Formats: sequence, structure tokens, C-alpha cells
Amino acid sequence: MDPLAQRGFGASLDAARVYDRGRPGYAPELAPWLAEELGLSRSSRVLDLAAGTGQLSRLLMPLVGSVVAVEPAAAMREVLASRVPGAEVVEGVAEQLPLADGSIDAAVVGNAFHWFDADVALRELARVLRPGGGLAIVWNIGRDTEPPTPELETYVAGLRTEAGLGPMTGSQDPAWRRAFAATDAFAPLRYHELLHTREQDRETFVAYLASLAFIAALPTRDTAIERLRELAPEVSILSMRTECHWTRRRLAA
Repeated sequence: MDPLAQRGFGASLDAARVYDRGRPGYAPELAPWLAEELGLSRSSRVLDLAAGTGQLSRLLMPLVGSVVAVEPAAAMREVLASRVPGAEVVEGVAEQLPLADGSIDAAVVGNAFHWFDADVALRELARVLRPGGGLAIVWNIGRDTEPPTPELETYVAGLRTEAGLGPMTGSQDPAWRRAFAATDAFAPLRYHELLHTREQDRETFVAYLASLAFIAALPTRDTAIERLRELAPEVSILSMRTECHWTRRRLAA
């Protein structure tokens, strides 16, 4: 598990609960879209990799036969198990999946692929997916807020710098794309995006910001959260973009 992710997401049960409260949900159209594009049915066994507190698992459970939620952080798994009682919750990492060869019909990864050793993770995903099985890499990205929050955005940018992060992270990080370009196990990636919004009060907005790994991992986290609380509006609307990159395992990988 990436050290920053470990410090930010695996720190405590309280941190996992803040994550679960603060993280915006995906676009409501995502689940039916995934079901159609990945060919999911009530008999499908789906892997939710780096499942966190189960945001994707919750969406998929009503549409598929079973969800295997693999998550390395114990605190996240505890919240996940309580929030998605029907899921099979398993400890594991992308680079060494605790699953049998060809045992999964489709796999999804939400807000996490940039934390993986992408080359190794793709080999493992190719191993556990059946031939022709679908793979979706999803990110939920904040676009802007209404009312605008320029002072807060400047402060958050400073926290990113303090954490040692560059401007190209998450879906913008070119490393994971290079891994897909280098593998013969999967067909070329395709792309789709969905726009949505969330109305939020101050505490929910602060919980969202506090759930970002580079803030959650700061030694000065408590001080930073208090400053975020001072800068956040009482009520705001957060505009989001759900980015979906999907492909299929080739029949001969």
C-alpha cells in the first residue's frame, strides 16, 4: 500500500468514518452505465478493488450476483462491512490479489488506481478476470463550488505542496496510462464521463477535504481541518465529474 495512502486512509476508524461521510457519491447514472458496458447481470461476480468504505460496492450490489470487496486498510474494511453487509470483504492489495485465476467476471477500481504499482496490478487483474471480463477505472473529481471558494482553494493547494504532491495526480498521472499502453492483456481503454452535483453543509464539505489523502496524512491535520472549517461556506454546491475508463481482458492474455 502506498505510504501516503496508508497514513491517510489507514490511520484509524475515525478517519475511515470521516472518509465515508465526506466523500461525494458517484454520478447516479454510473451503476446502470457500468452494468451495460461491462455486461453485468444477476449472475456476475464483481471485484471492487481498493474498495475503501464501499461506495462502488453499494451501487453494484443490487445489479449483480456478488461483490468481492478487496481493501488493504482494516479501518476501511470495518466501515465497509457495516455499510455493505452483503459484500464479501477481503483483505488484500492490487499487486497480490487473494483470488483464484479467472474467478471474476468484471472488476472496478474507484479513486484508487493511481496508488497501485500499475504494471503489477494489471498482471494480477488479467489473472483473476475471466477472458473477456470487463475492467472499469473510475475517478470522482471535484470541479468547482458555488459559491466560489478562492481562499480555500489556495489553502488546499498549499497543503498539497506541503505533502510533496505535484500537479499531476489521480486520473491525470500519466504513469497508469503508460501501464495500459504497455500491456497486451487488455484492449485499448475507452472513456466516458458523467457530471453531477452535491449540495453540502460546512461539516460535510470539511469532511470531504479531510478525506483527501494528502490532508489526512498531514502531521498538522487537526490544525488544517480547523482552518478549512473557517474557510468553508455554510452551504455550498459541489460540482463533480465522474471519469470512467474501461476496457476488457483480451480472450488470450
